[in-house]
Formats: sequence, C-alpha cells, structure tokens
Amino acid sequence: MSDSAASPSGYLSHRDIIVVSLSDWDGPRRIRHYLTQELLKKGNRVLFLEANFSLVKLFKTWNWERAFRFRLGTREAKPNLFLLAAPPFIPGGEFSAMVSRLNWSLARRALRTAVGKLGFRDPILWIYAFNASSLVGTFNEDLALYLCNDPFAALNDRPFLQRRIRRLERELLRKVDVTVTVSERLTDDHRDFTRRISTIHHGVDISLFDRALAGSPRVPADLAGVSQPLIGYCGVIRYTIDLDLVEEVARARPGWSLVFVGPVTESASSFYRRVEEVKRLANVRFLGARPPEEVPLYLNAFDVCMLPYAGGTIASYFSLPLKFYEYLAAGKPVVWTIGARPFPGHVVLNAGSTSEFIRAVERALAMKDERYVLERKRLARENSWAHRADEVSEILRRVADEKARGQEK
Repeated sequence: MSDSAASPSGYLSHRDIIVVSLSDWDGPRRIRHYLTQELLKKGNRVLFLEANFSLVKLFKTWNWERAFRFRLGTREAKPNLFLLAAPPFIPGGEFSAMVSRLNWSLARRALRTAVGKLGFRDPILWIYAFNASSLVGTFNEDLALYLCNDPFAALNDRPFLQRRIRRLERELLRKVDVTVTVSERLTDDHRDFTRRISTIHHGVDISLFDRALAGSPRVPADLAGVSQPLIGYCGVIRYTIDLDLVEEVARARPGWSLVFVGPVTESASSFYRRVEEVKRLANVRFLGARPPEEVPLYLNAFDVCMLPYAGGTIASYFSLPLKFYEYLAAGKPVVWTIGARPFPGHVVLNAGSTSEFIRAVERALAMKDERYVLERKRLARENSWAHRADEVSEILRRVADEKARGQEK
C-alpha cells in the first residue's frame, strides 16, 4: 500500500489511475469524462482506455481510423491524461466469458505496455466495463473499483443474454475491492455480489455553467425565431426516451416548441424511424449533438427542462440522470416521468401520463419567482462533479484503511 493510502483525506490525489472506459475521450460527455477531469485537477495521472471497438462496429461504420487507433499506442491528450485504444475486439465478448477473456487479454497487454512506459506504480484500477473482471489483480493495483452507471443486463431484451451479462458482471463484482453505483436501484441489485458497495449520483460541471452564463449569454442561433415557450431536453437520445409521450404532448400543445439537443445513439433502426416520424411535427426539433461549452446556452434558453423517460423497469434505474443537475445549474424547473423524489415542487414536477405531463409543464411555466431560480442553482452547486470526486475519494480511503487493518492482523 502506497503512503498516500494512509492519509486521512485526499486519497485520490497525486495517484496513478487506470480508467477502463466505455467511451472514447472525444465522445459525448458522460460520467467517466467528468470524473476523469476531476481526477486530473487533483494532480493524478490517468491512463484512459477508450471504448472497445469491435469488428461489428467496423463493418457498420467503416471507420478504419478508429479501428486501427491502437497502433498509435499511448497518446497524451493533455497534461497527465494519456489515452489508449485497445486492438479491435471479437464480437460477443459482452455475452461470452471465453470471448470476453480473450478480448481483455489483448487490452491487458496494451495496458501493461503503457503502464510500463509511463512508470505507473501501485495504480488504482477504475473500471466502467461490466465484463472486464479479468483485468483485476493484473497491474499490482492498490485498489480495484467498479463504477456501475447502467443496468447492463436490463438494457438487453433477451432473457438468456441478460443471464450471461449478469454472470459476467457478477464475476467483476466479486473481484473488485469496492463497487460504486449511480442509483439506489443499482446498489440494491448488486449488494449481495460484491464486498463493499456505495451510491453516488451524477453531478454537474459548475465552472462550465459559470463561464457560459456570465453576463448576458447569447441565444444559440438555431433557437432564434423558434416559438416560445421552449420545452427542452439535452442529452443522449435513445430508447429510454418516450417518443409517444413527446408526440402526444406536441400535438396537444401546438404552441409549445419541444426541443432535443444531443445525439441519437440507439442502435435499433425502429427507434431512428420513430425519431424521424416525430421530427415531422412542426413544433418538435432535434438539433443533434452540441459541444459541452454550448450546452449551458441551450439550457438557459429553455423555459422548462424535461426528462420524458419511458415507463417500466429501466426508468427506475435512473433516479437522478446525468442531465438533472445541469438543468438545475441553469436555474430551470424540471418535469420528469421518473417518479417521486425528495425535491420541492419548484425544482421537480412529477408526471405519470400525458395529461399530467402537460399540467406539470403549465405549472412550471408559471414559476417565475427568482427565489426558485436561485434555489435550483444552489442545489446544483452542492452536487458538482468536484463533490462527487471527493465522495469517491472518501469511499476509497475507507476501503484502503480497512484493507490496511486487515493486513496488520
């Protein structure tokens, strides 16, 4: 155990950290990007293994540059952030233990080479990939952490594949020192299969909003002339979005503009077709992805922010989605279909049906008191990504202390 592990606070400071991600660094901003940025602010060195790129993805996209990026080796994206792409994965590793071990053996070889060149010592192994159990214990790491931000098994609709995903994930859960999830439902699902488990929620990059919204922020050009009120969503657009609800609301309130900012990432062609159908409505706009620094400008232009998730078991896993505190950082009221949460009515309005959603938006539009705006922004500031990184640091410090006590006995 390194000396920093014994310190009473600031465990995640000036450490070497290996992040096994599910994203490319230049992809849509998600929890792994935000927390990695906070790790860098604390003086850590981070080796960020980018998303596995399978042969299936190659045949779908013909992105040869991405497929062969692994040949570049380690790339320094910014001071102390080193990016690494693994060789292309064989399809099926998310379901088959044998294929998964083979794929991760290739990634492990690339990681070991990078770790050696960078001179990493006693690193923290920080895993987001549910099937990467074969990496645990192979880097002389101080601690291994699994940060689970999705219900991976539930995201598949085939029972036999769900069982295989659970088997692979539970192997990882058993091997890591600690598991951290982003919702209470995920924690309940995994509690019996891991040694230690904690819950943190998503956060917000407060400095990004402070910079973007200082003074008199401009209105994005593609919103100029769009009729108000603007009811907006900002984030990844996939099958969790209830497009039927969106269409019903748009038809019932033609004077409202329903605006979606973010990429459509769902792989099912039926979802893309449904998006195209909804886009034909005159008061619905899908604007596509925007750079992170522009997101606050869009949220600031919205009158009400929405989280129109489809009902069912999946929605119950997203107790506080990634965009929630970003909405609050812009001072906006939120209408969602997630279910009751302990927030006052001027922060969140719940809706379980189309009629309830419409009434909730109407109430939110009437909430113009500046006190409400300031309260939302205060809640966002108390839930920044810096706070989340400190929470993880404290969790890891307690685990390190517990392991140290066990070694002394």
